[in-house]
Amino acid sequence: GVTIPSQRRYVEYYAKLVSNGFKYKPYFVRLKEVRMPSPIYNMNSDILFPELYVTVSSHGHESYNSQMSELKKGLDTIVLKVREHEAPPIKGDVKIELKRTNIVRRNEKIFSVWLNTHFIYEEGKKLTNGVEPLLLYTNKNSNKKSIRQSVCSSSSSNSGSIDTSLGTEFEVVTLLTKDQLDKANKDVHHKLLPKDFKVELHWLMSYGGDEEERRSLNENMRGVVVGRSNSPMLTPSGTSSDDDDEEEEEDDDDDGTDWDSG
Repeated sequence: GVTIPSQRRYVEYYAKLVSNGFKYKPYFVRLKEVRMPSPIYNMNSDILFPELYVTVSSHGHESYNSQMSELKKGLDTIVLKVREHEAPPIKGDVKIELKRTNIVRRNEKIFSVWLNTHFIYEEGKKLTNGVEPLLLYTNKNSNKKSIRQSVCSSSSSNSGSIDTSLGTEFEVVTLLTKDQLDKANKDVHHKLLPKDFKVELHWLMSYGGDEEERRSLNENMRGVVVGRSNSPMLTPSGTSSDDDDEEEEEDDDDDGTDWDSG
């Protein structure tokens, strides 16, 4: 069966494309920042993640990183920002990885996730007029219902005012839970990430394609077969990249769950 979160996601992507007649419009995106709750501590109250950062990959190549965040005790929320001049717009299949630098300065992956920019737009929360989403996992004494409503209202009631014309950027937020993240979903004993862990991916989106490009993409998608594809939006293959295997070779609990969309 399909057990890897990103693989399940792409099966769902394909089903949605079938249901909407293969209408496929991949926006260009730039990752603006990543927000998440502070990581857990070990029994000695030492931070398990002394430094954190995210990488963004597209078409099999690492495109850019966020700034490194040196964590300190007492932080409720972590914000990993991406410098605007270091983040070229990309579209199609995008891979996000959260990594930590351990005590021997080796980079270790905490989780990864594959997304497609067409569905980042279709499924994300659209923000307008500079409205910032409120983190659903912070401020334990706050009213979670009102927080959720304020986030959704910025998406639904104002969605008609979003300008998606050529060259115009607008902000979209993807919210993912722990069971939607590759590798993190295997942390069933919550040694690294808490059970209710959520991560927000803040994207700046624009559309630079034309009708001819969209028609070409739609035609290619009609020939997609789940498991094997040469189409622009890749579907599950269940393979792992060689680079990831080398990077994670000492990580015994990874057990081959680093799925690749291609």
